[in-house]
Amino acid sequence: LLGLVLFCFLGPYLFAHGVGYIDVPRQFQPPSLRFPLGTNALGQNELAQVMVGGRLPIVAGFTTALIASMIGVIAGLAAGFSGASMDNALMRLTDMVFGVPQVVPVLFFEAILGASAGCRTSRRRGQPARPASRCSSAMCCPTSWTRSSAPSRRSSATGC
Repeated sequence: LLGLVLFCFLGPYLFAHGVGYIDVPRQFQPPSLRFPLGTNALGQNELAQVMVGGRLPIVAGFTTALIASMIGVIAGLAAGFSGASMDNALMRLTDMVFGVPQVVPVLFFEAILGASAGCRTSRRRGQPARPASRCSSAMCCPTSWTRSSAPSRRSSATGC
């Protein structure tokens, strides 16, 4: 995982030109030592494009995992430090969330908020639009917090 993060975040700095550099005379170059994956129609290095393209999914995944873990820890602490009634209420909520496949609420949120999930794209001069990483995190966090609260659920069920 560390190798993938280093590949995506530090890899593009290894190339002489920026990722957006257009070099039309070098378009459609086959894979070589200089261009390990070749070049595209604009003469851009495909390997650098893959490296930069991997940044958003990594940031979105880490953000989703962090937020879901925080919600799960808070739910687990509330169940552990409260009385049995709060523990039972959180257990029923957790069971309901476990009972629904994760894709159903994600599709529901996407249908309500629209295909772009209300996310704006940032656009700078001369650069293509980039979707914000918080979009996919906002879709996945409401359904993945139960995976973080599951260990506290098991410990409270055994009376530990």
